[in-house]
Amino acid sequence: MRPNHIRLRTAIAATAAVTAVVTAATAAPAGAYNLTTLTAASTGKQCSPAKFSNASVKVVLHLGESQASTAVQDDITDAVTYINSEIGLVGGSQAYISSTTTTTDAFTFRNWFGDTTPTIHVGFDNSLGGDIGGETGYGPFVLSSCTYEEVQIALPDVLSRSWDFGYPGWDYFQATETGTGSALWFRPVYLHELLHAFGVAHTSTEYAQMNYGIKP
Repeated sequence: MRPNHIRLRTAIAATAAVTAVVTAATAAPAGAYNLTTLTAASTGKQCSPAKFSNASVKVVLHLGESQASTAVQDDITDAVTYINSEIGLVGGSQAYISSTTTTTDAFTFRNWFGDTTPTIHVGFDNSLGGDIGGETGYGPFVLSSCTYEEVQIALPDVLSRSWDFGYPGWDYFQATETGTGSALWFRPVYLHELLHAFGVAHTSTEYAQMNYGIKP
């Protein structure tokens, strides 16, 4: 029922039917993350690296579509809030999550809310493919500055994905993809998508959090 490797992909939408190209930074130093490049379909012009217009980013967790019980929704909220609080502690970046709120407002992946301040909407979509742990979509961006205000992260709900909301352990790099009863670890998957939201692309570096096929 579960693939050997989680395949997490990024879908990007932008103004005037913009398509996305995630490029590898071939000249990046060893250990460096690759950054996202966005391409406008109408003009072919590219901007790189793409990023939020401001370092302070809000996260809105949409629970209206989730079929999880109240207790499991609390587990989801706790996991998302914890990862959000940790991302600003990594160093090497000014990016941070300024707030995490929950809502029952409807969430439809890639239906943009029109945010004017940096916001990540996290919701549930059971139409994702069976080999998809999560998917990230970028909203309209400003080509001249290569900045965007809105990102959406879609995750499979409990009806189509068995999640483990606990902690893989302090040594993430030794953790398997699954926890109790072959349930997929939620926290590393969400962190992977959250890094996409901040403009980080995939890497082929083994054990890296942004490796497309090998989970740490």
